Amino acid sequence: MAYTDLMKKREIVFHSKELSDENLEVLAEVVRNTEVLEELNLSCNRIALADGRFAEALAHNDTLRVLYLNQNKIRAEGAKQLASALKNNETLQTIGLDGNQIGDIGAMSLSKALKVNASLLEMSISANDIGYDGAQSLAASLKDNNTLRSLRLRGNKICEGGSQVLADALEHNHSIQSLFINGSRCPKRDGEGINHASTKIQTILEDPKRRTRHLEAIVARQEEILAANKEELERKDAEIAKKDARIALLRADHEFESHAEKAIAE
Repeated sequence: MAYTDLMKKREIVFHSKELSDENLEVLAEVVRNTEVLEELNLSCNRIALADGRFAEALAHNDTLRVLYLNQNKIRAEGAKQLASALKNNETLQTIGLDGNQIGDIGAMSLSKALKVNASLLEMSISANDIGYDGAQSLAASLKDNNTLRSLRLRGNKICEGGSQVLADALEHNHSIQSLFINGSRCPKRDGEGINHASTKIQTILEDPKRRTRHLEAIVARQEEILAANKEELERKDAEIAKKDARIALLRADHEFESHAEKAIAE
């Protein structure tokens, strides 16, 4: 499909087309320049995102709401590129990265993005060989993120320790409404610990006061933003006042010199 045709699309689906990074040049330009694209499905291809072109385009995009990259070859390096884009993108709400072998390192990269991203509502990173280190990093990011609502981690290697740190993180997060860790490939001895963590997660998510705390967190964040904006406006007003004062002083000096010159001439 030609670039001009793709630029008119609100939804683009290239599912199971054997696409690789080499085939993404045109799509990257579409993502960078589109004014209408809202959903992009590139699942079940051979995409790695290793060269950074697509991720850079995503960082500058302000229309895309949904991005599916499930069952590709993104791995840790591609996850790093995506994370860099998510730190700057302010409109993407849903991202699917299931089955990409991103591992703990990839999960850590995405965790760093979640600490600062304020638009993502749903992230699915199931079946990605994520273990304790990745779970711990994601748990830490949930303590800072108060916009993500759903995190899917099914079929990873998040066993007793990882499931517990995620459960503990929910006590500091008020936005998550669903957290899935079932289907992890773990030793039988971890079964009781995982069940305990799963029960704790469910109890926290079903707490009727959780919604109230979430709204309170949103209001607090908005107040922080307003306060920061007010400080910035006051700083700019002060700078303008200083410039006006300097201009007034220069004008006064100029007028004084002009009167002096006239007096001498007379």
